[in-house]
Amino acid sequence: MALLPKLLHYAVLDMVDRTVFNIAFNRNYRGITIEEINSWRNRSAQAFWERKVFPQAASEVQRLKQEGRLVVILSGGLDPFLQPLAQRLGADALYASQPEIINGVLTGNMTGYPLVNGYKAAAVKDAARSLNLNLQDTYAYADSYSDRFFLEAVGKPVAVNPSRRLRKLATQRSWPIRWWRR
Repeated sequence: MALLPKLLHYAVLDMVDRTVFNIAFNRNYRGITIEEINSWRNRSAQAFWERKVFPQAASEVQRLKQEGRLVVILSGGLDPFLQPLAQRLGADALYASQPEIINGVLTGNMTGYPLVNGYKAAAVKDAARSLNLNLQDTYAYADSYSDRFFLEAVGKPVAVNPSRRLRKLATQRSWPIRWWRR
């Protein structure tokens, strides 16, 4: 599939259903070995995440940690690729989509569902139980309307660089909206 049609395909899938998008997008990782992922993590991951993390996000994580809060990353992204981000931010836990791995090779499938839509809301509730967190005193940060269930599951939702639909919902619900830039 040529690049432009592939990008259009993913953009349409993402608009229709984030779960379907994640399942389809993660097929791109079919055939990648754990050794290749580890090599990337050892060689390039720190520089990659350094460019991707908003300075305000890193500051917010430090503020929360100074308050004695646990920092938990919940993401629809694949766990092996997000581990360096969790380390970079000093997260206490990472809950992410799990790739299916057979004989050290990613199959392009996932075990279970990607942590998006209602699955992400269920994951935050599971994390709260496991980590003994009070959801009403828990912050959640998200940018996509597909994260609305996740944001609704906590007492302190924050919309960061929100999509138009999430910005509208955040305004209706009086959730804080933050604009972070690099």
